Amino acid sequence: MDNMTGWNVSASSTNNSDSIYADDSELDTKLFGRIIAAIMIMFIPFILGGNLIVLIAVMSFVKLQTVTNYFVVSLAFADLLVGAGTIPLYAVFHLQTGNVVENKTACLIRYALVVESCGASLLNLLFISIDRFIAVIYPLRYYSLVTPKRAKVSILILWIYITFVSLLPTMGWNLWNDDSVCDFYEIFPKAYVVISSFLLISVCICLATLMYVRIFLEAKRQHKKMVIETAHRSTSIKRRLERDLSSAKAMATVLLMFVIFWLPYLASAPFRFSPYMSNDLINVIKDFALCLSMSNSMINPMIYALLRKDFRAAFKQVLQLKLTQLRTASKNGNKSDNSNSGVSLKNTPNSEMNLTKMTNSIPVPSVIGVNHICEVDNCSDSGRESTLAVL
Repeated sequence: MDNMTGWNVSASSTNNSDSIYADDSELDTKLFGRIIAAIMIMFIPFILGGNLIVLIAVMSFVKLQTVTNYFVVSLAFADLLVGAGTIPLYAVFHLQTGNVVENKTACLIRYALVVESCGASLLNLLFISIDRFIAVIYPLRYYSLVTPKRAKVSILILWIYITFVSLLPTMGWNLWNDDSVCDFYEIFPKAYVVISSFLLISVCICLATLMYVRIFLEAKRQHKKMVIETAHRSTSIKRRLERDLSSAKAMATVLLMFVIFWLPYLASAPFRFSPYMSNDLINVIKDFALCLSMSNSMINPMIYALLRKDFRAAFKQVLQLKLTQLRTASKNGNKSDNSNSGVSLKNTPNSEMNLTKMTNSIPVPSVIGVNHICEVDNCSDSGRESTLAVL
């Protein structure tokens, strides 16, 4: 989807000044490639850390194990693929390590990872919008239409489909030859470019946008109805409507941020046909736009933390629990060292009291109860023990 390796300097060698200019251009190109690689690599810990916390939170809290969040987990896996596979391979291409720039297999795998991670993200966002659409528009039929089994089958089909599409070029559907430059628009047939990028992106974004518009129009209508029928409408129904709308707002924000972060990259694609821009300038624009696109993979956990109270509480408790475990491990290590030096803390009252106090003051996630996230004052000892066993 980009032309990041097509930085071949074409300078005439008819005189010394031209040769020097070519050398300087090549040096600038390598420097720019290192800058882009460094920026991308800086994203990796944030992408991996944030999305791993999402996975841990959903697996640890029964309240978060909903059908909607099955797709959130699948979306997190797509973002993890960006951080663990796509960005490292792109960084290698930017650094022009060895002959990777001219390697057909490396080039095809590079674009396969982009198509799979980007396509999986889009399809997950589409399925999430469908889930929220049914929850708000057809609430009475939601639990009969949207079941955990159907959600899991949908996710499986989603990944099989996008994996197949991403691997098609490696099966022979490509235009690679000995003189090829690793450019998405040059090594792939136009039909594949349309199917894997423009068609997939436009269809998913348009359908999801239409559903969210319908959701918010329905929410507005129901809100007016609730104001009129406040005395007659049950509190549980109000809560359900508010919860569904809040979830829809959060996931619509995820979709909006995806569009915002990827739009500059998609808008830069026609630049390659412009007669007024040099190839180097086009590559600079596209590479910075691609950096922005890649950074989208670290945004979703932040959105969940800001807009969803259930995820915010879960993230807080998971992080506090992990910090407590690290501190406890550190204290145990210090005890072992002191024991070896002839000093024992085993029977020191103050150390036992401090450790107990620290453990009891940390809010711990509970896996007991479908709709309960354990708070500090409400957590039983058995709840803490169960949670520690799970995590």
